[in-house]
Amino acid sequence: MDNSNRMFYWDIYNSTTVGKYLDAIEEKFYFDEHIKNDIHIILDLGGGSGRMASRFALIGKEVTIVENDDTAIEAGLLKCKLNYIKMDIINYLKNAPGDTYDLVIANQVLSYFDSDQIATIIKEVARVLRKDKYFSFSFINERSYKKLVKNIIGKKQGISEKSLSLTVLRKIIKEYFQIDKMLGYNNIPFKRSSNSLLVKYFAFFEKYIFYFYNPYSHWFLITLRKKSYDLV
Repeated sequence: MDNSNRMFYWDIYNSTTVGKYLDAIEEKFYFDEHIKNDIHIILDLGGGSGRMASRFALIGKEVTIVENDDTAIEAGLLKCKLNYIKMDIINYLKNAPGDTYDLVIANQVLSYFDSDQIATIIKEVARVLRKDKYFSFSFINERSYKKLVKNIIGKKQGISEKSLSLTVLRKIIKEYFQIDKMLGYNNIPFKRSSNSLLVKYFAFFEKYIFYFYNPYSHWFLITLRKKSYDLV
């Protein structure tokens, strides 16, 4: 069967009104900030169809994407020349050479893992990063108002909706990283699949009230900087 016309599901979600709005926030966080830094070799964990990676590749950065979804890989290869490795994220990290990358990205990925698995990922990311380099990722906030509402109404957590508290995250990272930048976002009351005409009004409210930091934001974007001492 010809699968050439299939779309990667995240590409569909990111083409909606909410998707485009959130994509712009994520792009600014990952791309606009890091092009100012001394970044050349990038690893994108669970990078899908290269939504973030392609932006770096198009300006000449060396980018590797670890991804298991065939549809995502097919879609990504149509965007630009991307180096894909089809493998589970944790297995790849455990076997990857140390002190290799300037930047590791994990956008909308850690919500598939529990806290023990996240601790393993962070430890291995610290190993594969060069000194003083960066790990940028997003995660669902355990204390978000959206999660609170779901708990009240008894809605079950999806397989990609595992959350993490900032307190737990700080404990996990303290041996390897320091927090460089953090941003709370996705406070608007719509799913990523929504095309609601009200998005722009809630987006305005989020930008000027909650944009920089809100402890009850549904998602956090965070950049960690690797500590400069050697990791064994």
